[in-house]
Amino acid sequence: MHSAVSGGFYVLVRYRDRLQARHFLLAGALFGVSFLFRYHTALFLMGAGAVLLFRQQWKAIAWLALGFIGVVGLVQGTIDGILFDYPMDSLVAYFLFNSKGAFQYSTGPVYRFALTVLGFLVPPISAFLVFGYARTRRLAPLLFWGGVMFFVAHSLFPNKQERFILPLFPLLIILGVIGWERYVAGAAFWHRHPRLLANSWRLFWVLNGIVTLALALTYSKKSRVEPMVYLSQKTDLRGIVLDFGPHGTKMPPIFYLGRMGAEASAFIPDSSGVWRRYQQQRRLPTNFVMTYALNDKTPLRRLISEMNYTQRRPTYLLLVGNKEIDRRLDRLRLLFPHLKLEQTITPSPYDQVLHALNPRVHKDEHVRIYQILK
Repeated sequence: MHSAVSGGFYVLVRYRDRLQARHFLLAGALFGVSFLFRYHTALFLMGAGAVLLFRQQWKAIAWLALGFIGVVGLVQGTIDGILFDYPMDSLVAYFLFNSKGAFQYSTGPVYRFALTVLGFLVPPISAFLVFGYARTRRLAPLLFWGGVMFFVAHSLFPNKQERFILPLFPLLIILGVIGWERYVAGAAFWHRHPRLLANSWRLFWVLNGIVTLALALTYSKKSRVEPMVYLSQKTDLRGIVLDFGPHGTKMPPIFYLGRMGAEASAFIPDSSGVWRRYQQQRRLPTNFVMTYALNDKTPLRRLISEMNYTQRRPTYLLLVGNKEIDRRLDRLRLLFPHLKLEQTITPSPYDQVLHALNPRVHKDEHVRIYQILK
């Protein structure tokens, strides 16, 4: 994804003095490739397109759009047309889902990502890079405004997950270094204080080296992955109930089960008839796993309704978190009176540190695995 975005901008910069139709076509195609991996990267193209629009370079815009639409239509359009109801079905579903769930995940003020950038890139170097980036608006306007469009759009959107802003970092670092070095070359202050600048960079590399080594040896989200890996070895696994107690429900990483599976909430209510058509047209694998998620706000009758509709009775229960275990178990025993505790999965040290630093966002996710006996 990052390579495709960088590749698109590289073409526009490499041939900036002799840009022809084929260059815009290639750049648009590369932006299209990045879009297939991450829809939000279209914002980079929109920013660059705004510059071309301001310059009234209509042919350039047309070729850029043709390359982008050609790749996206050929790949995404064809796949969605075959697998779903119509071409670009997944794109429409993605934006509808995110529009509806804009406030369901981590949110924050409009300046949240500004603090993220300044923190992740290690002060004071992060401030130098942002300053340098701001000085490249005339040197590389297509890149500069592409990055600005990406940053502003994400800052205005309520959902503020840190991963959303990461595609900006390569562009920010490249332009930031270029702009900063051009500034330092003519700044008398930094010529008088070379040691201050050198020590700032040393701090940057030392901290990045420590963090890189620590993250390379880190097992993040262990309490989400390990239960799925543990259950993947169970031959009697048919369905899983995940109880999140007082917290909001989260999508389980069913990929780690190593078999075909689905979330019941994705099909119920089955307004489009997807589940019904699938059952009629195809036989489910014998090891298919259906997952059911609930919390304190979910009435048990809803879980009963989901199980009756899918006809997939759960054989394991995952109790997520450490709060009010006895009360939650008493409630669940109304449906599953015979439960046997098999395993307890604890968070990794990294996840425990995150929880200690920010318990509001990073929840305690000790997971107790119970077998549901008949």
